[in-house]
Amino acid sequence: EFVNAIRTVIPSIAESLKNAGSNVRSAAISSLGHLAEFVDTIRTVIPSIVECLKNADSDVRSAAISSLGKLAEFVDAIRTVIPSIVQCLKDADSDVRSAATSSLGNLGGRGESRPAEFVDAIRMAIPSILECLKDADWLARSTAISLLGKLAEFFDAIRTVIPSIAECIKDANSCVRCASVTTLKDLAKQTEFIDIIRVVAPTMTETLNADEYSIALFLFSCMLRPPSTNSNF
Repeated sequence: EFVNAIRTVIPSIAESLKNAGSNVRSAAISSLGHLAEFVDTIRTVIPSIVECLKNADSDVRSAAISSLGKLAEFVDAIRTVIPSIVQCLKDADSDVRSAATSSLGNLGGRGESRPAEFVDAIRMAIPSILECLKDADWLARSTAISLLGKLAEFFDAIRTVIPSIAECIKDANSCVRCASVTTLKDLAKQTEFIDIIRVVAPTMTETLNADEYSIALFLFSCMLRPPSTNSNF
């Protein structure tokens, strides 16, 4: 009965997306993102969530992006809006840009059941994500670095951006530096990336503080081990 009761109020929650108050719209969007189990009902409101990507209020746009990332199982509907989420990487609001990178991270790591068109849409977003490493906002830069680490399955594309990730170790912000080292550490566990990481490794410790340096040492230890051993970390 409780499940049926929730199902019946979803249309009312969706109707709240038209509310004049941005707080109400944001709350409604966030609620819909947590109701993916109600497949048939939620599928019908995805277009309304997508419309909120154009909202004048940045909180509403951020909420819409985050909810779409949580609804990745609706691959047919979500695949078509990935380019719109990618466009939000250029949003004037830094919170919206960070939400877009986080959402793409959720969409990019959903296993092997995704159709080829969905995977291709994520792959095509990588150059735009790479541009975020130059973002003026440190959180957007840090989130973008972590996102690239989550997209390791696209190893051909990710291999080409590893030098850019390594360059972020020189970033003025410690969180960005830490994200860079941690991402490279995770990528170093996969044999496809070891050779390119070994090339960039010598320049990596010059600007690190003590905590970051310890992570870098762990990274180096991963690279020095035989490939079959790296997977145990």
